[in-house]
Amino acid sequence: MRDYNKLFIFLIIPLFSNSTGLFATQEIKDSDTLSIQQVTIIKSYNPSLSDVFKLRDAPIISDSLITKKKRLEYSIFSVPVVSTFKPSKGEPKILKPIKSIPEFNSFLSAGFGNFNNLLIDYTSGIKIDRNQSIEWIISIDGIFKDIPNQEIESDTNSSIFNVSHTFLNNSMSLVSQINYHQNKINFYGVRSNALDPLILKSIDPVQRINYLSLGSRWKWFNSFFKKLNLETFLTSDSYESNEFEFKLNSKFQFSFLGLIVSGITDLNYFSNEFISDYYSETPLTTSTGKATFGLNFSYIRSKIKLVLGGKGVYGLSDGFNEEDIFVFPYLDVIYNSSDKLFVPFIKIEGDLKLNNFRTLTHYNPYVAPTIKLVPSNIPYEFRFGTKSSISKDWELTMNGFYQKNKNFPLYRNFGFDFSNYKFISYRYGNSFEVIYNEINTIGFETSVNAKFKNNGSIGLKASYMNYNTKELNKAWNLPKVKLEFNGNLNFKRSYNVQWNLKYLGKRYNAFRDEFLLQDLFKASVLEEKINSFFYSDIKITFKVNERWNIFIKGENFINKNNFEWSNYQLHGPLFLSGLLYNFDFNY
Repeated sequence: MRDYNKLFIFLIIPLFSNSTGLFATQEIKDSDTLSIQQVTIIKSYNPSLSDVFKLRDAPIISDSLITKKKRLEYSIFSVPVVSTFKPSKGEPKILKPIKSIPEFNSFLSAGFGNFNNLLIDYTSGIKIDRNQSIEWIISIDGIFKDIPNQEIESDTNSSIFNVSHTFLNNSMSLVSQINYHQNKINFYGVRSNALDPLILKSIDPVQRINYLSLGSRWKWFNSFFKKLNLETFLTSDSYESNEFEFKLNSKFQFSFLGLIVSGITDLNYFSNEFISDYYSETPLTTSTGKATFGLNFSYIRSKIKLVLGGKGVYGLSDGFNEEDIFVFPYLDVIYNSSDKLFVPFIKIEGDLKLNNFRTLTHYNPYVAPTIKLVPSNIPYEFRFGTKSSISKDWELTMNGFYQKNKNFPLYRNFGFDFSNYKFISYRYGNSFEVIYNEINTIGFETSVNAKFKNNGSIGLKASYMNYNTKELNKAWNLPKVKLEFNGNLNFKRSYNVQWNLKYLGKRYNAFRDEFLLQDLFKASVLEEKINSFFYSDIKITFKVNERWNIFIKGENFINKNNFEWSNYQLHGPLFLSGLLYNFDFNY
């Protein structure tokens, strides 16, 4: 019954709709006026998934291969003009290419002079690939003839052998090397002139100090970790001395709140063994080290650079009985003016330096292989001054200097040992011991440096220092005035002049008085004045062609009686001439 009712409803609704439309149409036709209205129907768009697959009209792009080009028609007409151009009567300049200078990866030089002076230098290298290379150096420089009127051998020579490997790419560099250096000297500066000729003949004064080092230096360009250095040193000599030294230091850097934060870590340790102490004649051993951590904060703007920080040092083993923790400040302020004519700076820093046999013999080769090794404590060092760029190539620096050093190493002659029945060569008052004393230094330094376009350079440095010792009368072997002048100049691409001049003002040396059968340790200390010292080294090179050079070298040619250390007269004027040959080493 319900199905019949539904069918009836579906039949009635369409009829009702049609009848309504008929009445509406009839009503419109009978009306005299018809109003026009606009009805806007707004319907929201409901997208469906089927719309995705509808084809859309592709845009029409005109193709230059199909579209016909429009023809451009134009006409040229002339206008009369008065010309004032006058061509030059000279000939056109002919450009000549600059002749390229061949580069060689190796050279060998050899020279010979008076006093049997011999010089041999050999340097070479090869490229393994675009990132790696190997270089090596062999050098021998010696004077194989004694100084006249010297009763003990006084010849000297030095030899170096070095091999290094370099790796370099866009992110890092690595340099590893092995270096061997032997410095052969003689303890010929005997203080007493009354030695028996038989004793002089029995002395073997030769001292060969051997320096062997292995190291590796890493650098990263775009990393938080900036560098890492690892070095080891082995030092030995003719008197069975042995020393081992280890160095490991690193640096890291990052930015924080607009500041550049730099940190350093450092570990330095050495162990030394001498065959005997000078006074007790018992074995002398030393083991000393330090561990350092430093942190600096840098603030850099267009004209101001400020670095503020400090470091802490922990002393290891011997030499730190009273205290083993040290704190040192660090301050570096630089103001860069726009014209660079006035660049003032202030720098304050401190440090703890380890004194070992290797470093002390580099400064004074006549140190006896039986010395005490004590670290130097520098609580602070203060510098203030200015740098000025006189021009693009010239720079002038002036600064004041103040340093407080609680254990400054000073050199003093050991006493004469009359009971030296074994004829040990350094026990005749001809070697130096090291005395540590607190010294306050006030001074002034100035330097002028210049660089030229033809790879030439000039450097002049002058300093004046005033030393105030705590317990001693004078600072031994430290001059108040010091001058250094060096340079390298090229003339007309054929001549090259190199020079190194050094001047030390008057200074004082100390030694123990000589008395027969006296106690060496209780002998009185006397002082002597040493005249000023002047050292000169000039080399002139003439370029014959790309491969061959001729050179002449002069050394110590101004002052014949020259003493850098007490009783050790240098050889007289030395002259040497030789050849240099450039070549390529291929493998």
